[in-house]
Amino acid sequence: MGSDESRYGHEVADFVNDPIGVSTLPRLGNDNFEVVDPNWLRVSLIGIGLFATAVVAAGGVLLLLLDFSWVLLGAVVGLLVASGLIAMGRVIRYVSTIFRIEVVF
Repeated sequence: MGSDESRYGHEVADFVNDPIGVSTLPRLGNDNFEVVDPNWLRVSLIGIGLFATAVVAAGGVLLLLLDFSWVLLGAVVGLLVASGLIAMGRVIRYVSTIFRIEVVF
């Protein structure tokens, strides 16, 4: 096996990455960033909380008026879990956006 062949018998080309000048990289000041409004998260979480409250109220009324149903209970619990996951996702997205902006500066 020659020096220009791999262990599989194929020819190996010499590969070199071209150097990148640091001065050619984009700077943070070259782009316009919009600051994330802190009220966005608050309003978003209030909306999710109102939805969850409506789900609990409607589910409770339906469970009292109708015979107990595991399907209805499962639907209510599923909607509450989905609401909680959406809320957690929005908090994580908000915090990670703030963190990235603070680290860059």
